[in-house]
Amino acid sequence: LKDEKGIDAACRRSKSRALALPALGGLGAPRWDYSVFTSFTGLGTQTKAEDLVRAVAEGLAALIADIVDAARAAGVAVGPARASGGLSHSDFLLQTQADFLQVPITRMLETEATALGVASLAAEAAGLDRAEALRHGRPGKVFKPSVSPDEAKRRLEGWRAFVEAQRRL
Repeated sequence: LKDEKGIDAACRRSKSRALALPALGGLGAPRWDYSVFTSFTGLGTQTKAEDLVRAVAEGLAALIADIVDAARAAGVAVGPARASGGLSHSDFLLQTQADFLQVPITRMLETEATALGVASLAAEAAGLDRAEALRHGRPGKVFKPSVSPDEAKRRLEGWRAFVEAQRRL
């Protein structure tokens, strides 16, 4: 796959559900378990490359959902989110993320919003008027949840059971 369009096309072609735990270097927040390896389950004779791509995309979205759920459990209110960077160009990934989090996600037009945030902090420190405008960036496409909260919960619970099984190995 050369770009996000290839990722999205592969995910759309996927016909067989597999699960992936993308744990290169182990698991960070909220588990902090660096002994876990990247792994897949649900593979069979009909599994195709596009099924693995979809599994990794869903696994990445689920890892973020785990972090957000830990924040929610700590009392942090989570509202609409913004995304930027390379993987944010994947419609499939952002739609899956919106589904799992049950909040809208806006893809920012800026390629790297982190750099924009640093620029806004520097502008603010220098007393420039543009600091606030830099902080908010320019919104692009919005991804709204397309599955029910119950369906999102069911899918995440299945993925989390898979993760915990991998941690016990």
